[in-house]
Amino acid sequence: MESQKKYWNIDPASGALLQALIHTHKPQNILEVGTSNGYSAILMGKVAKNYNGHITTIEFFEERVKLARENIEQE
Repeated sequence: MESQKKYWNIDPASGALLQALIHTHKPQNILEVGTSNGYSAILMGKVAKNYNGHITTIEFFEERVKLARENIEQE
């Protein structure tokens, strides 16, 4: 919960909805504006990889870019 507040992560229910939408529509390209710590990019990636979808994610704050890269690489 602390991570959700600090990094403005979506809550688990919203994450599940996002994954369901991606699973249903199977977009080939996904653009995320505001990566933060990479939480939602990881959720989307878990679904998109099933059909070779691609995620481009953008973050302005260098500290968060570094953290997001670390988190995504661990997945």
